[in-house]
Amino acid sequence: MNFPLNKIIDHLRSLNGVLLVKKLDDQHIGKLRELEKEYMMIKTRLGVPVNEGMLRCLYMQYVLALLTNSHFKWPKGPYALIYIGNILVGEIDENGIRIFKSKISKASKLGGIRRVVFPSLKLELSSLGISVTMASPSPPSHEYILKNIFKVDAGNVSKDLGTALIGIDDP
Repeated sequence: MNFPLNKIIDHLRSLNGVLLVKKLDDQHIGKLRELEKEYMMIKTRLGVPVNEGMLRCLYMQYVLALLTNSHFKWPKGPYALIYIGNILVGEIDENGIRIFKSKISKASKLGGIRRVVFPSLKLELSSLGISVTMASPSPPSHEYILKNIFKVDAGNVSKDLGTALIGIDDP
């Protein structure tokens, strides 16, 4: 890497709405991989959740967890892609949910598993001239990060608190 990891961590800490940044150890990374894979076994209203972004981050060289509040500005989406089989029928981004009605009838006829795919996002760190991979944790991973990484008491969790993962590989 052309610059030390601590510069990235310092930059992340300086972002509006970022309260804490922690580098994850192998134990936390392993537990989060397990939680994400378990969550993919649950069927939600929109379909089976597949958190590609989290899995991508969790297999990168460096993994950081962020504790954020409502002032944190997420990068532009899409945040979720909704599929029936292999046909994209909707997406969720910063403007809300959009359903592609013209594709639903074709997808329904062909059948297939309904999935909600959560892709990774690119967070630009403009002062460093790089972008890093970012992901939104599933609800079980979010709870784990709050309790076990940031030591936030479950009884005192504010709805204003959020979590995110950052993945970084050496170029």
